[in-house]
Amino acid sequence: VNPVDVLNEGYVLILNYEKFNQLGIQNNSMDQIFMAVWLRWITDARKSGELKDLLIINDETARWVPSNGEPACKKIILDSIDVDRMSGISWWFGIQRITSVPPELIKACRYKFVPYNVEKDDLVNILSSLGIIINMVTTVDTNKFKTIFNTLHAKKYRWLMVDKAGVGDKTFSFVDTYSPTSAHMETKSAF
Repeated sequence: VNPVDVLNEGYVLILNYEKFNQLGIQNNSMDQIFMAVWLRWITDARKSGELKDLLIINDETARWVPSNGEPACKKIILDSIDVDRMSGISWWFGIQRITSVPPELIKACRYKFVPYNVEKDDLVNILSSLGIIINMVTTVDTNKFKTIFNTLHAKKYRWLMVDKAGVGDKTFSFVDTYSPTSAHMETKSAF
């Protein structure tokens, strides 16, 4: 399947695998190579004007851009986030742990979303790495952290949105969402 043709026909292109969790995670497994080929075709087509602006949603990013390992698609994705924004290509990444992907990937993203159920230590690390909480020893930063943590945990499905272009308290805001409608294990009983 030529992904450029599919996109030009008005379809949303989804690379989805049945039994995803049973695929090997070694470098350059078939799915990682397949992803690399599609990304090269898509980014080249956008740069040459064959495609309109693109938003590429990459879930389970640690599989495609791991902090340890060099799958074929990793360099293509990292290069794309550095140079393709001016070509009309934007990325959305979904990860479970901030340490599962290289720090340069996190730094390149303007917006970061942190879920309501984040562990306290993880939130400290995330806010510290983003420069929102500089020193957890100071009273000012301790109070700021408590406010952020308590506001985030006050409502189920609330997200903390961090905008690296924001200034002061405009750096972060809270987004309330509806509950997931996916058939993940935690919501499967509703189906």
